[in-house]
Amino acid sequence: AITTRSYKAGLKNMFATPKVVLVLVAVATGALLANVVRTGSHSQALASIRNQRKLKIPGTTLELELLNEGRFPDAVCLDGTPGAVHSEIIDGATGWIIYFGGVGWCYSEEECLLRSKTKEGSSNNLSQVSEHDSTILSSDCNINPEFCKFSKVRLHYCDGFSFISDADEPVTVGNERIYFRGRKILDAVIATFIPRGLNNAEEILLTGHSAGGLATILNADYLSDRFFSNKRVFRSLKKYKALPFDGFFLNTNTVLNEPLFPMQIQALYNMSKAKGPNKCLVNVRLEEQWKCSFAENAYATLTTPMFLVNSVLDRVQLNQIYLQPLIRELHSLFLCTQDLEDCVNKDDVDLIQGYAQLFNTILERSSAKSRNKGTGFFYTCLGHMNSAFPYHWSELTIEGVAMRDAVTAWWRADPASPTELRKFMPCTLNKNEFPRQCNEMCNQEILHFS
Repeated sequence: AITTRSYKAGLKNMFATPKVVLVLVAVATGALLANVVRTGSHSQALASIRNQRKLKIPGTTLELELLNEGRFPDAVCLDGTPGAVHSEIIDGATGWIIYFGGVGWCYSEEECLLRSKTKEGSSNNLSQVSEHDSTILSSDCNINPEFCKFSKVRLHYCDGFSFISDADEPVTVGNERIYFRGRKILDAVIATFIPRGLNNAEEILLTGHSAGGLATILNADYLSDRFFSNKRVFRSLKKYKALPFDGFFLNTNTVLNEPLFPMQIQALYNMSKAKGPNKCLVNVRLEEQWKCSFAENAYATLTTPMFLVNSVLDRVQLNQIYLQPLIRELHSLFLCTQDLEDCVNKDDVDLIQGYAQLFNTILERSSAKSRNKGTGFFYTCLGHMNSAFPYHWSELTIEGVAMRDAVTAWWRADPASPTELRKFMPCTLNKNEFPRQCNEMCNQEILHFS
């Protein structure tokens, strides 16, 4: 049987001195892989164990399909190749998941040209079969009991701006062209699957991770207004909700008050002729419409039922945005952002907790205006896309409720009932003692078989 030990039960002592840790990991075939990991530090040992946990488990096989170029000539990636999806369509399924892929953004013509030559900007060289073996896309009902039997459509992310780019004309960079057509890809995907059973859906879940989580926020109302509210097409639709994972990216300066990320997003918004949510756009001046591409501003105006799942210590936001000017200079701070238990400087803990407090403040401000009232699951585990892995999905708890169970309760609830809008808020880090992490489930690891 797989067992876990919490940090308080001895994890700190186990890794206090160099020693050999035997890690046994179950793989998809049912065999056991034994791997001896030599480690001399807490963070190195945990990293080794986490890497082992990411080995494949039974999941979902999604098959590649390129969008029809004759029918959708404008629905193209940055490099002009057709948009693409990986999908699994289950005969007779009345539940559908529309999932946005996501890997960051590009902020200039030169960056986007470089991106167009990778799989994040092109549909060239995509795998014919994409195996997604975790959480919300899993067909393993032990991992994903609520959604395992849904049909699944995963949009390949290749427009550079979370499927809201919408430039009619290509941008010329040197002697090459790039295309910002994320919104046209999205339209084409929905149109492609309507006659394949999407029109008969009774339940539709819109979701995605990271830049795909932001895409979920930015496109939720758009899809409802343009497609799903059409009762002549979606006659059977009873439930449409949105579940963004790790997509609540803040419109915030760095810790040194430099507007790094806001300036990058503003440049991308203007370059790609992006379109944020309409209900946000009508409330801001034309020159500030780029701000509607930030989660906090879009979320405040949405009408689609939505449940946010996000770490308030998201490592991408911490390292690449908020603490970016200090990370390269302060090695101790860098170590803290990799593992809180390697955080020996109290001032560094203050900086990290300061970001969590900033996140909570912005969330509360946005929630006060939102129909969804900040409904969500907000935790303190370091990392990015923690929810994509079964351990955090099924075992990470707040107030005794696991992330997966919180999502399930929200999905089943009547969004019109205020009593069903529950918000799971994070704890506060321990500045003056170890463990620094206040949610012991973040420090629990699978250590051995017994």
